[in-house]
Amino acid sequence: MNRVFRLSPLASTRGTSVERASQSPSSTAPDSSAGIQFLRSWFEYDAKLDEPAPRSRINWNAVLGIVLVGGISATFWAGVGWMVAAFLN
Repeated sequence: MNRVFRLSPLASTRGTSVERASQSPSSTAPDSSAGIQFLRSWFEYDAKLDEPAPRSRINWNAVLGIVLVGGISATFWAGVGWMVAAFLN
């Protein structure tokens, strides 16, 4: 009496249904119907994988953000070091 909870993205928020599994407990192969439902995205063909990769460009906003965060972090740790040095003197 195994119970399989199947959560559908189309299910309403009022509740989900519980279906009883008709397979034996030892049936855990991915080609069983419950395995296919759970791992469906692994078995479907994705046409986007055959397309050539787009030419990558530098995202300057990301670079500037990393530089800004690095500067803030360096300033913080320099201040911590300055405070420690002041307390030790």
